Amino acid sequence: MSGDKDVFWARHCDPESCTSDPIEAENSSGKLPDWLSGVLYRTGPGVQKFGEDQYLHAFDGIAILHAVEIRNGKAKYRNRVLESDSFKKNMEANRISVTEFGTFATPDPCITILGKFANRFLTIPKIEDATDNGAVNVFFHGDELFASTETNKIRRVDPATLKTINGATHHSQIPGLVAVHRATAHPHSDPDGTLYNFGSGMYRGKRFHSIIKFPPPLHGAEGQYQSSHDQAIRVADVPARHNWHLPYFHSFGMSENYFILPESPMTMNMRRGLFMNMTQTPPVDFFDWDPNGTSTFILIHRDTGKIHPVRYDARAFACFHHINAFEKKGQIVVDLCVSEGDLYGKLYIEALKNGTAKIPPSDPIRFVLPLEIPDDAGVETNLVTLNDTACQAFKVSENLMRVTEESLAKDHMEMPRINYGWNTKPYRYFYSVYVDMEKLDFSRLYKNDVNTKTCVGAFAEDDIWVSEPVFVGRPGSDEEDDGIVLTLLTKKDDLTYVGLLALDAKTFQEVARFNFRAKGPVTPTLHGTFNPNPGSVFA
Repeated sequence: MSGDKDVFWARHCDPESCTSDPIEAENSSGKLPDWLSGVLYRTGPGVQKFGEDQYLHAFDGIAILHAVEIRNGKAKYRNRVLESDSFKKNMEANRISVTEFGTFATPDPCITILGKFANRFLTIPKIEDATDNGAVNVFFHGDELFASTETNKIRRVDPATLKTINGATHHSQIPGLVAVHRATAHPHSDPDGTLYNFGSGMYRGKRFHSIIKFPPPLHGAEGQYQSSHDQAIRVADVPARHNWHLPYFHSFGMSENYFILPESPMTMNMRRGLFMNMTQTPPVDFFDWDPNGTSTFILIHRDTGKIHPVRYDARAFACFHHINAFEKKGQIVVDLCVSEGDLYGKLYIEALKNGTAKIPPSDPIRFVLPLEIPDDAGVETNLVTLNDTACQAFKVSENLMRVTEESLAKDHMEMPRINYGWNTKPYRYFYSVYVDMEKLDFSRLYKNDVNTKTCVGAFAEDDIWVSEPVFVGRPGSDEEDDGIVLTLLTKKDDLTYVGLLALDAKTFQEVARFNFRAKGPVTPTLHGTFNPNPGSVFA
């Protein structure tokens, strides 16, 4: 067991130190509402070293899955390493043998000199060699739970035990389903359970962006079963602006009738990627940022898959997380968190330790995109007609507008979440994390009002790190903020502490707190989901 008290993202938990058996809370306080029942699932980097090798980047560690089950006002906690192929190969070799986002794999010490030369100078990266270390997000496809990263692979997990489910039918490579080389870890869903994700790929020498559709599982009359993955199809393709500088997408937007893709001048240099074996550089070094570039919104009609003829140019920004998008009076309101510059390239562990990371802050902003350009519109006429916004849009040419944003908050924040029942609809509230830009510490939670552009609730404690807030709505309620916000807590000077904090979403006051003592160090989480259920699932 080991850890790092100064930099949370450097904490290491040996796989055998995971709390794989569920444990009861101790010294809990408050009372949960009777209706709250289910499991909060989360994932994040946690195994930081193999043998003498250590990961270099904050997001590289092998994934550890976390789960808290809530039932009858009580809570249980467990965590378990994601036994991905990357993890297994590293364990077998006792070194980092699979390249991660910011760490290039250590060469095999047993390989011959000729083999080393061939591997370094004669081979190009293969899609099938990409990591399956699902440390970014965990979500359900139908009734199946998956952990994902940003490659073409996701791993199925048992919701009851957190064990990784192995076998060809449970280890999905998205190119085997649809022709994309990478996909985001942030799918969207419709109320009927249909999921949509965004991916990038190449076809006949041309790079493209794609929207991937995963219909709900099918249960046939004679017992036939088709999972969401079995039915995956591409429903839209968008040619990339440049074959060798691919705009980076961590997430995408969705309104009632459109998918929303903000192409930014934060791009992946694909030429540099071709020579990664020769230069022994990890993917994080492929990123380029052009502060003088342009961000362009592309709209894709959800029913037809056709690209909307009007494009929208904005200032240079990098977007990692969308908040929400909705349509109003012939315009699309797009809310997202943006930064100016390459965030990922700053997040090396050593830079976080010595205070040289200089992470660009992220801010929540709004754009309004008018769907049509009137023929008689003047170049100085603001085409945004909504009364409650300072956003503007101006005609540049027949099918091009220049758009400007407005701020949704006075403070920097990230990891936005909403009441997902209001996704694609006019909404009022989102919940977020304040990020300390020196060490990437998640030190405070916010409730934000997009109507007043103010923070209307906050939670922080001196010795506590929070995680992404997850909203759980009261069943049957038609009030947007009628529910509970859940977050995992960790302590800066207590490696084995983990807590579940429940806040009233209306007042943002603490409702209950459950304190757990884990078997080993509790490591960071990035994203996750809450799955309501009527009874216990922990096995």
